[in-house]
Amino acid sequence: MEALIVVIVIGGVAWWRVRRRLSSPRRPAAPRPTSATRSASPPPLVPHPTAAKPSESGRRATSPAGQSGQSATRWVPLGTPVAVGDLTLPGGIYVGHELGAVVATRRLTEPALVNPELPVDLSGPDLGGNQMGYWPSYSNIPPASRGAYLRWLEAGRPGGAYIGYVFLFFYGIERRVLSDATRSESARNEVPVLLSEVERLLLLYDHEGSFRHYATDFLAIARIAGTPKRVSDFTPPRKRIGWDIPLEVKLVLGAIAASNESLPGEWALAWALTSPEIPLRTPATRCPDEFAQLFLSRYMAANGAGLQLKPGSAKLRLEYRPASASFGGPITLDSGGLPDVTRLAAPIKKLAALVTAVTDELDAYSRYIGRSTDRDSVRAVALLPVELARDRASSSLRALLANVPTQGHVVIATADVAAILGGPVTPKLGKRDVTALATLLAAHGVGLEPDVRLGTANFSHQRVVVLWRDEEALVSPGDGFAAATVLLHLGVTVSASDGEVSTLEQQQLESRLASSFELPPAGQRRLRAHLRWLLAERPGLAGLRTRVGAIEEAQRNLIARYLVALAGSDGYISPNEVDSLHRVYGVLGLDAAFLHRDLHAMAASSPTPIIEADSDPGDFALPREVLLDDRRLAEVMSSTRQVTEVLNAVFVNEESDSKVSEPTSSEEPDESGLAALDETYAVLVRRLSAQPVWPRAEFEALAAELGLLAAGAIETVNDVAFTVSNAPLLEGYDPIELDGHVLKEILDV
Repeated sequence: MEALIVVIVIGGVAWWRVRRRLSSPRRPAAPRPTSATRSASPPPLVPHPTAAKPSESGRRATSPAGQSGQSATRWVPLGTPVAVGDLTLPGGIYVGHELGAVVATRRLTEPALVNPELPVDLSGPDLGGNQMGYWPSYSNIPPASRGAYLRWLEAGRPGGAYIGYVFLFFYGIERRVLSDATRSESARNEVPVLLSEVERLLLLYDHEGSFRHYATDFLAIARIAGTPKRVSDFTPPRKRIGWDIPLEVKLVLGAIAASNESLPGEWALAWALTSPEIPLRTPATRCPDEFAQLFLSRYMAANGAGLQLKPGSAKLRLEYRPASASFGGPITLDSGGLPDVTRLAAPIKKLAALVTAVTDELDAYSRYIGRSTDRDSVRAVALLPVELARDRASSSLRALLANVPTQGHVVIATADVAAILGGPVTPKLGKRDVTALATLLAAHGVGLEPDVRLGTANFSHQRVVVLWRDEEALVSPGDGFAAATVLLHLGVTVSASDGEVSTLEQQQLESRLASSFELPPAGQRRLRAHLRWLLAERPGLAGLRTRVGAIEEAQRNLIARYLVALAGSDGYISPNEVDSLHRVYGVLGLDAAFLHRDLHAMAASSPTPIIEADSDPGDFALPREVLLDDRRLAEVMSSTRQVTEVLNAVFVNEESDSKVSEPTSSEEPDESGLAALDETYAVLVRRLSAQPVWPRAEFEALAAELGLLAAGAIETVNDVAFTVSNAPLLEGYDPIELDGHVLKEILDV
C-alpha cells in the first residue's frame, strides 16, 4: 500500500483543462446563495455576476505575466505590501485596471481584480455585506462594500468578516493556482504559500458551509494535480463536506481498486463518512471519535485486512467547480483511467449496514451526552461499548481492578466500589449509578454481586460486595438466575442458622440450584459469587417477603417443602436449622405448624418425636436433631421443576431493584416518558397529542410559541421516544406525523 502510486499528469505543466462549449452560449446560472443559505444549496454549474453589463475591457483575457509599472495589472504576491489609495494591503491580490476572465469567452472583468481607480467608502464601510450581491465582483460592488473589503485585507484577513469578502479574496487565489501556475514558474513557486493561506481561512470560516465546500475541494485538486502521488500522501477525511465525496477519496479508492489492494479501515471510514448515500444519524456526528474507533474495530473484525473492491466499468472523472465566475465552468483532470468505485452498490451497502450497527451501539451514550454534555464520567463511560469503555479506565477504577485476584473471589467494602463514581460518596446510590458501576466493571472483565441489573439487591444498601474475574461478566446468567438467588438466599438463611454453612451444604445449594434453573456457565459462576456474598453479608429476610408475596399459597407451600429438603441435603436438620425454617416459613406467609407437618412427612424413624405446635410456641420443645428419610427427601427434591416454574413466573424479566429492598428517599427514580423531558418539551408533546398530523408551518409556530427551535425540539423529543419504545415519536418533514403507539407509551409511562 505504501508503494501504491497515483499519477495524474496531462502533459507538462498543463495539468488541467476547462471543459466548455464554444459553439453555444451557456444558460445563466441561478444566483449564488447568501452566507445564510450557501450551505443548504448545491454549487452552481456556471457562475455569473449579478452586476450591470460588463465593460468592453472584459471582452478579452489579459495575462498579468510580464507586465510592469504602476498602471499595469499585476499579481501582488502574498506578504508583499501594495498601496491602494490611502491603504497599504499585504498582497495576495490582483491590482490594476484591466484583467479579463480566465476563459476569454466570459465577457466579464476578473472578479478578484482590485482596481485602484474605483471609488471606495472608508467612512461608512458595509461590514455586514448588506449591499453585496449574490456574485461578488470588486468592479461591481458598491463603494461601501469595497471599503469593508479593503479594510479586511489591510487587517490581515482575520475571522469574523462577511463571507462574501472571503470569497472575493479566494477568487484571486483560485486564479493564481489553477491558471497562472500552469504557465508561470514564479506562480508555481507561490502555490504552497497560497494553499497554506486557504487552510488558515478554512479554519477561521469552517462554520460557513459553502466556503468550507469550495475551499476543501480546491485544496484537494491543487494537491492532486501535476505530480505523482502515493496513497500514503493523502489523509483520509473524517468530516462530510459539501454535496459529494471529496476528490482525494475518489482518487484513492480508485487507485486501491485498480491495484487489487484491500481497502484499509481508515479509507473505508472516510468513504462512509463522506458518501451522500450513507445517512449519518446523531451518534455519528455527536460522538465522532467514538464512532470512528468503533467503526474501525468492527470493520477489521468483519473484513480482516479490508474489503476487496472490484473496479467496475465506470471511470473516475475528477472535477472541480471553481467558486469564481472567471473560469466559466468546471475543471476536469484526467485520472489515468482509474475506476470510480464510489458508484458501486455492493460496498456502499456493506458500509451503510456497518454505519447503522455502530450508530445503534453508540445510541445510549449519544443520548446521555446530548442531555448532560458529560463524556468521561463513570455514568457516561458505562454506556459505551466494551472496547471503548476499557480504554477509559479512571485511576480509581484501575486501583480497584488491581485488587481483584485472577482466581477466586474478593470481598470488598461497598464504599470502595462506590468511590469510583468520584465526588462525595452518598450512603445510598440510585439504580442508575449502581447499574453504571456494574456495567463498567463487567466491561473490564470483572463481575459484581449483588448486581441490580440481574434482579438482585442494590449493592449500595449493603455492607460489602463480591468481585471476581470473569471475561463473560457481560453474558446473561440465564433466565432463572433471579429466581435461583431467592432460593439461595432462603437456603443460606436456614443452613447458616447453626453458625456456619458447611462446604458440603454450599456445594449442595449451588449445584442443585444451578442444575434446577438450567443456568449456563456464566450463570453458575455468578450464582457461586452470589453465594459468597450471602455468606459474607448475611442479609436479612425483609426484602424477600416482598418478592414472594405475590405467589399463591399452594406454590409457597411447595417452595417451603423444597427448602426443608435443601436444608436436609446432608441427611439431617439441626435444631438451629429448624428454628431458621420457622422464620423462613414466616417470610413465606405460612403457619409455623406447617413446618412440623413437613418435617414429619420427611423424617425417618427417630428416637426423638416431632411435637405438633399449638397456639403457644413455648409449649413444645424443638428436637435436637431430625433425621430425614432419603427416599422421602428425594421425592421432595424431585419437585425442582415445579419450584423453578413457580419462581421463574415471578422473577424472570422482572425490574427488581425496588422489590429487593425497601424504597428510600435517596433512590433516584428512573426518568422515562414525559418525566425525562423538561417541562417546556413536555408541554409541547401534550399539545401535539391533540392531532396525529401537523403541517410543518403549524409545528414551527407551536415550537416558537414555547420558545423552542423546531429542529432541536424534534431531536429532543425523539431521543426520549427511543428510550421508551425504541422508535421516534415525530416522523416526516412536512407534514410531521405522530406515531400513535409511541405517543401512548410516552404519555402512559
